[in-house]
Amino acid sequence: MRRRRYDHVVLDTPGSIDPRGLKELAAGCNLMVLPAIPEAIAMDGLAYTLHHLKDTKADCRVLLNRVRHNRPKEAIELRAALDAMGAKVFKAEIPDLAAFDKAAAQGVVVYDVNDPRALRAWDAFEALGEEILYGRE
Repeated sequence: MRRRRYDHVVLDTPGSIDPRGLKELAAGCNLMVLPAIPEAIAMDGLAYTLHHLKDTKADCRVLLNRVRHNRPKEAIELRAALDAMGAKVFKAEIPDLAAFDKAAAQGVVVYDVNDPRALRAWDAFEALGEEILYGRE
């Protein structure tokens, strides 16, 4: 991949990537997006990752993913903990919607799913894209 030029590359890595590999990956990124599910158990892995990235020059930002509408307190608490750590966090959030699961099962993008919340799901990713590309919220 280093020999070819790409505008955007998305890699999905395991959450337990070793520190050396994590730093090497970060060095090759213009932007590293760290998805985080707002659950207490997920914070340990995220704190580990952020700790090992703090001395890099990489632009790393946390994306709150699978945010449950009926449990907003968890997302609020995670944002507060990340803010206290000095982590950058996207304002956009990806909600926990069945439309995403349906899209994956059907092998289509979420706006092609017959689900009343599909548009909301797509809008969340559009908001993220706007924030990444233009700094818009």
